[in-house]
Amino acid sequence: MSKSSRSNSVSEMKLDPLSFFKTAMDVVHDPGLSRDDKHGILKSMELDAKELLKATEENMGGDDDQGLKSVRDALLALEEGHKKSE
Repeated sequence: MSKSSRSNSVSEMKLDPLSFFKTAMDVVHDPGLSRDDKHGILKSMELDAKELLKATEENMGGDDDQGLKSVRDALLALEEGHKKSE
């Protein structure tokens, strides 16, 4: 994949991460993504999870905060992995 098409693909992943990844930890373990790309995708997932939680609190359907917890756990794992590699 060319750098340009990979860049487009990462942009798409950030816009709709659940179309590309089943879980947040799948992002962390993807060897084809840079740490910065993973962080950006996970932050997008975190925002989506927060919006879903807010909708749930407003009785608009959706799940509980497990999605948000799993994304935050993945962000923590990414950060811990980065610290170990320094």
